Amino acid sequence: MDKKFTTTTVKMDDKLYQDFRIMGVRTALNFQDFVNRAMFLYMTDGDYRYKIHQTYNTFYTGSDLLNAIGK
Repeated sequence: MDKKFTTTTVKMDDKLYQDFRIMGVRTALNFQDFVNRAMFLYMTDGDYRYKIHQTYNTFYTGSDLLNAIGK
């Protein structure tokens, strides 16, 4: 069965996206896969959905986040 895809455009914080790209290379996860998984979890996992709604601050230091997943 062929999957149907929808193309969309979103505006994102540039630093956040750049840091995600670096982490994505390190963890072999691209943005499309991430979005699909995040949307699935949002729709099916109440704890994940709650965490998303409780996360107001998206400002962080990229080095702290990258250090958290290991180099």
